[in-house]
Amino acid sequence: MKDEVVSYSINGHDAQGYLVIPESYSPERASASRGGVVVIQEWCGLNDNIKDITRRVAELGYVAIAPDLYNGQVAKEPDEAQKLRMEIELGEAVKKISAAAKYLKQDHGVSKVACMGFCMGGTLTILASTTGEFVAAVPFYGRIVDEIKLGLDKIKIPVLGFYGTQDHGIPVESVEGFKKELDQRGVVNEFHFYSAGHAFFNDTRPESYNEQASKDAWEKVKRWFKKYLE
Repeated sequence: MKDEVVSYSINGHDAQGYLVIPESYSPERASASRGGVVVIQEWCGLNDNIKDITRRVAELGYVAIAPDLYNGQVAKEPDEAQKLRMEIELGEAVKKISAAAKYLKQDHGVSKVACMGFCMGGTLTILASTTGEFVAAVPFYGRIVDEIKLGLDKIKIPVLGFYGTQDHGIPVESVEGFKKELDQRGVVNEFHFYSAGHAFFNDTRPESYNEQASKDAWEKVKRWFKKYLE
């Protein structure tokens, strides 16, 4: 695989992202990439964990990019992460995410793009699903914020969500309510709840990582991508 930090345009300005090209990809046969995926960071930023997940996605044969929503800053502590999170506006972050999808299509010939994100990135994944740039969305433990509730009618793509029943920051009831709204609108969706806490997919955090839940979720992600990106 080839990985590098790239720049792409958004409203006349440059944004950066971590791009990984799978071995199967070639410009002459872009379809060999089997689609593309935008991977959206947790609140700590574009750290080694998010880069590792981006590489894992590329290993499946998809062109993958993780937008740098913090412009190079990476938090080491929760207080620092909270500060960085508060400094970004969700709508502007969604624009960067959508521009990353356009970059994959325009510069790498990818016709179908999915988005997948974690924590803050899970919320942004759901918000990005309203933009028309994606064919599928995979949020991991994304909070169901008011902006999502206001944009429910704009969600048209399949949604695959993963949550922990022991995640004290995200009530199960709020996710079940979101699922019910999608069902009522005829939006294809699956939501899976594990006996785990927040950030159960992050294997760099021993205090929250749940191997069984993580492996099961990854198998479901692979099936979802295969169904909607190939």
